[in-house]
Amino acid sequence: MTDSHGLPGREWYQHMVYAPGFHTGYGVKTLPGIREAIEERRWDEANLKMRDYEATELRRGQPQLNVEDFVDMEAATIARLALAKGIPFYCLKAVSDDMDASLPDLNPFVSTDGRMRMAPFLAHVAVRPRSWAGLARLGRNSDLAAQHLADVIRAWLNEDFAAKGKG
Repeated sequence: MTDSHGLPGREWYQHMVYAPGFHTGYGVKTLPGIREAIEERRWDEANLKMRDYEATELRRGQPQLNVEDFVDMEAATIARLALAKGIPFYCLKAVSDDMDASLPDLNPFVSTDGRMRMAPFLAHVAVRPRSWAGLARLGRNSDLAAQHLADVIRAWLNEDFAAKGKG
């Protein structure tokens, strides 16, 4: 995945997922445009790079979607608080449900402390076979999303340890 504009200050590096870090020589950075902007507290640049990355990903897999079709309420609130307090904040997420998925409303089955109440949920869907295919697809997609997210985090952590001479 490339960006014809390249990385800030290094326009010849056009890969958006992996590139040598600005301060690490040949040490590879994942999502270098986003990550380096965050590390150097260039918040506007980080936001632009995130939107570029999201738009490119959407064009690759879902050309009919726009970045605005995704809403991230949870991390956005935490990011705003972190920014206000000057705390570095990273958020990596994976989308596991399809935009047009036909899924039952999960809200009635979430307790006040945010936990899923599985017994009432399973009783609800057991008598609603129309929801089974969508839930099965969500389960498969969730497994794939979790694996991809784990791979990205593992690579990121390995990169950090190697850069600090601990890997």
